[in-house]
Amino acid sequence: MLHDAFERQCCGGVMTSHNAVCCGDELTGSVYEADVTKSCCGHEYTHSDRTVCCVSSTKTYKAHVYSSAAEMKAVDAQCCGVEVIGSSQSCCNTKGYNPALEVCADYGDSLSGCGTGNVCPLGSTARCDECDFDSTRSCTGILVTNTGVDDSTLTDEETVCHTEPVLVYSGLLLTHTDTNLKPWSTYEYTLSVTNKAGTQSTDYRPIKTAQSTPDGLAPPTVIIGEGQLYVITLEWSAPTHPNGVIVKYSLQRSTGGGQPVEIFRGLSFTYVDDDGIQPFQMYSYMLTACTVVGCVDSISVSLLQTASPSIAILVWVTLYTQVDAATQQAPPQGVTPPTVSFVNSTTVVLDWVPPSAPNGIIHRYVVYNTRQSSATVVDEEGVTHLLIEGLKPFTEHTYILEGCTEAACTNSTEVVVTTLEAVPEGLSDLRTVVLSNSELEISWSPPARPNGRIDEYILSRRQLINSVTSSWSVVYSGLELSHYDSSLTPGVTYQYQIEVVNGAGSSFGSIHSVSLPLVTPRGLTQPTLARALSPFTVYVEWDAPSNPGGVIDQYQVVMKDEAGSEVIGTTTASLRSYNVTSLSPYTRYSVRIRACLREVENSCAAGSAIYVTTMEAAPSVQPSPRLVALGPDVIDVSWSGPQLPNGLIMGYSVFRRLAEGPSAASMVHDGDNETLTFIDNSPGITAHTVFEYQVVVRNSAGEENSEWAQITSLEAIPFGQSPPDVTPLGAYSIRVSWRPPTEPNGVITKYVISYQAQIDEPTFTFPIISVTVSSSERETTISGLAAYTVYKVKVAAHNSIGSVSSGWVELSTGESAPSNLRLIQSEPRANGRSILLKWLPPEKPNGEITEYILHEEGSQFPLYRGLGREFVFLRLQPFTNYSVRLEACTSAGCTSASWQTVTTAEILPANQPAPSVGEVNSTTVTLRWVTPLNPYGVIVSYEVLRLAQGRLSKRDESPIVVYFTNDTSLTQYEYTDRQLLPYYSYRYKVRSSNSKGSVESEWIAVETEQAPPGGVLPPAVSHYGSSYDSLLVTWVAPVTSNGVIQSYHLSRNASTPWSFTPLHVKEYIDSGLSPNTVYSYVISVCTSAGCTSSESQSIRTKESSPLFIDSPVVETISSTELEVRWQPPSMTNGVIIEYNLKLDSEVIYSGLNSTILIGSLSPFTQYRLVLEACTAGGCTASAPVLARTKPSVPQNLSAPILRVVSATAIEVTWTQPSKPNGLINSYEVHRNNELIYEGIGFVYTDTLLSPNTEFTYTISASNSVGRVVSPASTARTYMSSPTGLSAPLLSALSSTSIRAIWAPPAKSNGIISNYTLYDDFTRDVLYTGLRLSATVLDLEYFTLYSMRVQACTAVGCTLSATQTVRTLEAAPSGMGKPVLTPQATLLGAHSGILVVWDVPQNLDGILKEYRVERKDVSNGETSTVYLGSDTRFLDEDARLRPFSDYEYRIHVVNGAGSTASLWARVRTYQAAPEEVSPPVVKAVAANAITVTVIPPETPNGEITRSMLLVNGTQSLTSGIGLELTVSGLAPYTTYSLEYRVCTAVGCSLSAPTLSSTSSDTPAGMAAPLVFNVTSDSVSIQWRPPSRPNGEITSYVVYQRLGCPRAYQTFYTAQCVVSEASLVDKISADIFTLSIVDLEPYTSYQWKVEAENTVGITESESWSSHHVTDSIGPVYHENPGLVHDTDDFVLLLDWTEAFTLNSQLTKYELYIRDVTLDTPTAEKKYTGFETRYTLSVFSAAIDVSVTVITATGTISSPWIRVRPDVAGTVTTQFPTSDQTSGPAPSKAVPYYSWLIPVIVICVLLAAIAFFLLIKYCARGKKAPYEREKTPLPRRPRQSTLTPIQPFHDILTSPGQLTASQGQLQTSQSNGTVNSASITAATTTAAATTTAAAAGQGLNHSFYSESEDSQVTPTTPRGLRYTKLEPVASVPYAHYANERQSLVGVQHGAMIWPISNAALPSPLSVEPLTDGSVLEQSTPRPERPRSLRSKLNLTNSEDEDPWDSVLQESGLYEESDFSVSSSIIEFPQEPSTFNDTHL
Repeated sequence: MLHDAFERQCCGGVMTSHNAVCCGDELTGSVYEADVTKSCCGHEYTHSDRTVCCVSSTKTYKAHVYSSAAEMKAVDAQCCGVEVIGSSQSCCNTKGYNPALEVCADYGDSLSGCGTGNVCPLGSTARCDECDFDSTRSCTGILVTNTGVDDSTLTDEETVCHTEPVLVYSGLLLTHTDTNLKPWSTYEYTLSVTNKAGTQSTDYRPIKTAQSTPDGLAPPTVIIGEGQLYVITLEWSAPTHPNGVIVKYSLQRSTGGGQPVEIFRGLSFTYVDDDGIQPFQMYSYMLTACTVVGCVDSISVSLLQTASPSIAILVWVTLYTQVDAATQQAPPQGVTPPTVSFVNSTTVVLDWVPPSAPNGIIHRYVVYNTRQSSATVVDEEGVTHLLIEGLKPFTEHTYILEGCTEAACTNSTEVVVTTLEAVPEGLSDLRTVVLSNSELEISWSPPARPNGRIDEYILSRRQLINSVTSSWSVVYSGLELSHYDSSLTPGVTYQYQIEVVNGAGSSFGSIHSVSLPLVTPRGLTQPTLARALSPFTVYVEWDAPSNPGGVIDQYQVVMKDEAGSEVIGTTTASLRSYNVTSLSPYTRYSVRIRACLREVENSCAAGSAIYVTTMEAAPSVQPSPRLVALGPDVIDVSWSGPQLPNGLIMGYSVFRRLAEGPSAASMVHDGDNETLTFIDNSPGITAHTVFEYQVVVRNSAGEENSEWAQITSLEAIPFGQSPPDVTPLGAYSIRVSWRPPTEPNGVITKYVISYQAQIDEPTFTFPIISVTVSSSERETTISGLAAYTVYKVKVAAHNSIGSVSSGWVELSTGESAPSNLRLIQSEPRANGRSILLKWLPPEKPNGEITEYILHEEGSQFPLYRGLGREFVFLRLQPFTNYSVRLEACTSAGCTSASWQTVTTAEILPANQPAPSVGEVNSTTVTLRWVTPLNPYGVIVSYEVLRLAQGRLSKRDESPIVVYFTNDTSLTQYEYTDRQLLPYYSYRYKVRSSNSKGSVESEWIAVETEQAPPGGVLPPAVSHYGSSYDSLLVTWVAPVTSNGVIQSYHLSRNASTPWSFTPLHVKEYIDSGLSPNTVYSYVISVCTSAGCTSSESQSIRTKESSPLFIDSPVVETISSTELEVRWQPPSMTNGVIIEYNLKLDSEVIYSGLNSTILIGSLSPFTQYRLVLEACTAGGCTASAPVLARTKPSVPQNLSAPILRVVSATAIEVTWTQPSKPNGLINSYEVHRNNELIYEGIGFVYTDTLLSPNTEFTYTISASNSVGRVVSPASTARTYMSSPTGLSAPLLSALSSTSIRAIWAPPAKSNGIISNYTLYDDFTRDVLYTGLRLSATVLDLEYFTLYSMRVQACTAVGCTLSATQTVRTLEAAPSGMGKPVLTPQATLLGAHSGILVVWDVPQNLDGILKEYRVERKDVSNGETSTVYLGSDTRFLDEDARLRPFSDYEYRIHVVNGAGSTASLWARVRTYQAAPEEVSPPVVKAVAANAITVTVIPPETPNGEITRSMLLVNGTQSLTSGIGLELTVSGLAPYTTYSLEYRVCTAVGCSLSAPTLSSTSSDTPAGMAAPLVFNVTSDSVSIQWRPPSRPNGEITSYVVYQRLGCPRAYQTFYTAQCVVSEASLVDKISADIFTLSIVDLEPYTSYQWKVEAENTVGITESESWSSHHVTDSIGPVYHENPGLVHDTDDFVLLLDWTEAFTLNSQLTKYELYIRDVTLDTPTAEKKYTGFETRYTLSVFSAAIDVSVTVITATGTISSPWIRVRPDVAGTVTTQFPTSDQTSGPAPSKAVPYYSWLIPVIVICVLLAAIAFFLLIKYCARGKKAPYEREKTPLPRRPRQSTLTPIQPFHDILTSPGQLTASQGQLQTSQSNGTVNSASITAATTTAAATTTAAAAGQGLNHSFYSESEDSQVTPTTPRGLRYTKLEPVASVPYAHYANERQSLVGVQHGAMIWPISNAALPSPLSVEPLTDGSVLEQSTPRPERPRSLRSKLNLTNSEDEDPWDSVLQESGLYEESDFSVSSSIIEFPQEPSTFNDTHL
């Protein structure tokens, strides 16, 4: 339809405004409103700044839209077809891949760029869309499949890739349905029709399959950035088989198995999920891709990883549809402390719950016991409890739970728990002291392991009399550790035992026995004096006892410490004092005096104790400190106290020193006695260093040093790794060497060498490859590199903490032969007789390809050689493989590809052999055949055709195809034709086909074999008469015999069959069978081919009587019942009709039951039972069985028979019951209903009865069921003596008398004759008579007495029990003085007085209280300080003054009165000084401070030591009196000074005084860091000095040339470090400097020195070597040309023509013949030399030198050489219109050079003749240059100043300068400076123009006139050159085979003076303007030395130059001549030194 187009347009079939935007064309476009921010992408109109529009080669568009422009930029994507890939990837048919690691399998034999985008690993045989393509196969392309876009518009055949044709149908039908095709794919079909004349095919016709659901959708890739906890990035790719146009992607997420939620829908391939992501949470993602047909979910994978090797991501996939992603783990949160439950006192169980926020997988728990410094790891999954055993009871423990993920660990808070109590353990033995014969002091120690809180001590006592012990009685309970036991009986042995009670129970100590003496001294008092004389000796004085009780034999001084150890000193009775020795220092002893009687055994007694403490001694056995390294510079030091403190510890000091090498120990800690730990983080601790620590402990008596303990500080990250030295070893390897880091800070475990290839491609970067070497290596070789490639290399040093890397170093590998040759592409011709071969250049040519060579395997001549890349291979066989190989060459070598097979085209196959017959049976035939003799292609199918003929019929049926296969990979084939007719004839042939047609073989005939018969019927079976054991069997012939019947076989129940011939009657009688049994029969019929069996036929025989009846089972139910059970017979032989049970031969049951209960039987009686079983055929009985009933209660027991034996005994007898009803197991005898006997006898005698008493007896008999009791019998005993006497009643009448009253006995048994009262302790008779009371007088005060009474008759006596009573109280007596002990704090300072006293010797009553009185000795004031019952009192009254005297006495009070002790005196301990004044600063220096100290106003004791503390640490001081100087301080530092003053028990510290040391020069300046390195500048950065020692005012930067120099591939001279030069001086607040004007590709070093007001650092901390970046080479001047003695040999020298500025790759020399019409440049030389000898054969040539470096290339101009004029060489420079390169020149006739050649030949002959004459005249030929002996190496010479002769040579001083085209001089200080002269002699007459060289120095040429005046004239080959400064010329290389080296030193550089073969020597003479002219002078002799015309001639006179050079060792006089020189005139005299050669 036509429309008006004015201001309108047609878009998508509709008319729209011309202002609208049409995306597409008129028919399919889409209309949008115009928007300047959008653009069309196909039919879509999207934002340009955030859309990547991709278009395929078929003009298919796809827009990839991002959420923002920033996102699109971050993705950095590029198009690959219609899809996007990463910018660093390559494209493989819409898929991206890494070309460094992968290859695209996108080409076949004749077509590339097709396929499905299959990417294969690098190195695989990737081809034809396969990664392991078989090279013996061939393919023409790859099946094209759709990639997710609509390609319905494809019409260009060139855009379609084709697979190999596949035969899909062969037959005669006119239709075919092709199945198993790929959706949304284009297929092409052709139809071939074949008849006998041939085959005709149609053209291919394309058709496209419909869309389907996608296939091969991979799950998304999960990327979690390092350290990222809350964001998950997902990326995915299109399905491998989209099967249509993808219309959407859907991404679903589920958490923790919950319901999936869709989080994304669209067409992009990435999604950032940051919605509610939590650390270490498992998220499941499922990707869905959809076409218009349907959707598919992503498939499963096992592991997904990110591209970054440093990111570890846990990814699992569940079920096949989703990918699980876990965010990175984090430290757990909410770790709660464990709960503790107790198992027992040594075992606890810790339980805990997992953290509330685990933030990861808790892979372990750690339980720390901080009190024991132990840790237990629980890493078993799911375990949240821990059983801890082996703990100590009642011990406090602190536990911390630590939960750990892979990220980190988190600790809980502490939980403190105390284990349960246990009974006390380790009870000590009791200790007793005999105070008198009736008093003991018992003491004990606390248990070694109380295992709880002690509640009380219980002391028990008992007596031991005549080996008989009394019962225990408690004599004390409480918490005291001693007890005074009095009122004991002399001479009696007492036993004591202590019981210790806590919350868990009690434990008993061992029994302690003590025997009291009968008599002892009494009235022993405590010692009157006990004074410590030393740490080991105590002096003791005492008084004699008040009541000796006899003659004193000896005294013993008993000293016992608190542990119970005794030291006893013995002396005679005449002494009252004694020195006790061998005591322990600073130990509190109790001192008692023990007195012993003479000649009286066991007569020693001791008095009460006083206490004394020995003096202090120096500590001993101080353990070494415990050391723990907490960091690289932190050490935890802890220690325990000395094993023997020997006094009050006053403090500890810690010293440190280095373990290796001489090192003075320094004190790092000085503390009090309470601090036993110290963190040492002082500046002297460095990483990974072995230190030693020592602890010094001190008390008031001295010090003790521990042994040194070692510790190694922890490692830190290394520092200061310099760049490696890298040397190429060829094209594929480099050598890397390095030095260790300047600060390893640990053990270097390895070095990692990293290298990376460089490429000039911004979108791609080669990966960095690392090589790890051991820490002992310093050099390694890296191989496998790419040839001719730039690499950068760095080294990293690693220790256990981290690593440090050096900077990158770049270098280039050398050239090599080509590599990675591509495959040859072949295009077979249709006739099969030729192939077109094509190839592409190598992937890595590694240079310029010079030629290709094509080889055929087996041929010695190449098929092709040249630069072309196509070749037609002719005269071949159809479909035949040929092996060809391509070889590519460069100038460096050639590389051959592997042999490659190419195949000619297919044609029709021919010569198919007929099949052979294999195995044949009745229904199958096996055929075998081989491939056609001439397949002429790939056989795609084989068919087997069969023709059935029958056995007798002659008619042929139509052949049919019975087998078809397209598996043609074998060489031999086999087919088995089945389901054939037996004994039948068949014919077979084989048809083989390829893509071009088929061929058939000849027919073969086969006959099948016979088969077993068919249709065999089962036999007929019946009973044979009335017999139960015989059957009749009959049968018939088979329906189908299938051959000749040979035999019949009858089998019964699978038994061995009976055989019968075909003629035998077909029946059989089977006898001897079992009754009532089923039998089965089978008949088998056999032919020669086999047998056929019928179905089975079964029948049952008749019945008989049973067999094998089992006996019945009898169970006893009770004493009168039996239960009988039985089983049916195992062989019934019929049906059981009845069972009969007989009991003792009597039938008691008949029936069919299988169980019966029999009752009314007798108890415990045996019975006989028999069972009968009956069938219709008879009955059978079982074997008999016996059974017994259970027992019952006995019956009928008679009364016992009694016989009186005496007054206390009766005999009892009895008999067995008449009905025991079981086995009687016991009899019981009861007396008056009391059991007195149990057993199985029948007689018992009852004894110990009461006299004259009647007793009744009964008997009971028992069995297992019960018992029976007999009737009773009675008897009476005879009469006896009285009994029942009670204990007397006792009452105290006074303190010395007791009243006793008693009662008569309960049974007198006669007349009482008398009563007797006894003292139970002494056995004394207190009273005897018939009264019932008595009064006992003259008893002891308040003493316990025990009494008994005895009553007697004429027959005997009886004794009562004991009764105890105590006499009344009396006033106490014998109170001893108290023991006074001054108390001190832990530091030893005064804290009170401990008052301890003993009970009085005679308390004589119950103690009411003790009263303690104190008297101040200084003023006599007395006060009562204590009232109570304890015997200890700690007086802590604040009014007590330190170091003062006090007296104490004790008042003891009981109910009868009181008494007081004597006064005892004591002095309180000292205290720390008070009111200490701070030190006063007197003078300061940089490292010392002098102060004045003042003694304390209140010393509070004797001052033992004082010290000056600096910053809280004791420092070494020096000085006299009160003026002290502390040294070793850091400059410019503020210190806190304190004065510490100590007494023996404590110290006091003054207030601090602040003082600062003065400034000093800085120190500790580290080397600067270098960065931002360019070709002419660097930036350096430094840190302030570690010890500025003052205020930094400025920094000074120095620079020098570094060694090694920048790398060059050719020889360089020995490197010498240059002198440092000042770069800049910078203010103190700047730490960065940019340094410019550097030389490119030059090695530099820098150092920085800091300056303050005092001075500047003197440091050699130079930076590592840094090479400035490379730039392109620079051309300075034309190369020099020197004509040799042969006019046709030129020496070309370009040494000074170029500045390289980077690593030299090579020099190239080009020449061109200008005589030709078209001059062509020819490369004449490639290499590193800077000189080249040219042989000139034309009239004129041009030469040019090109230098190629790593950073660029530059060439010199063309230099014209004209040798056509004899004796001259002209250097021609290009005119303004010429360029440096080939230029056309005029042709010259070829014969123009013949004339000079002839002339030269004549001259050569003349010269040869002249030389011959000269040689003969001399007699000996001078050696040729290359035959000379090399110059010997000169030893180092002493310093010379040879420059002075130069000054003498010059007629006037001056300096060479350049101005207006000529050389001039200017007046200076008499030296020639900053210029040098180069003289080069030539013989050319042509004009030369010199290019300016150096810094603006122009050049003029001069000739010499007759009067020696120099004027400008036509140049005669003289050339002046100003050289670069010394620093810019890193080397000079002038050595070759025609000259030797010599030079003049300038600074650190040697300038060479070369010796070339010149016709005359040089002379040097001054010019009129003061400059120097060098020129050649004719001279027939060989040159000798430099000459000057100033006062010298050209004779053989002595030359001062010779002497100078000779003395400096530069050359030999006889072998040296000079033709050119470079002379530098320094400002100051220098030296010649042969080490610079």
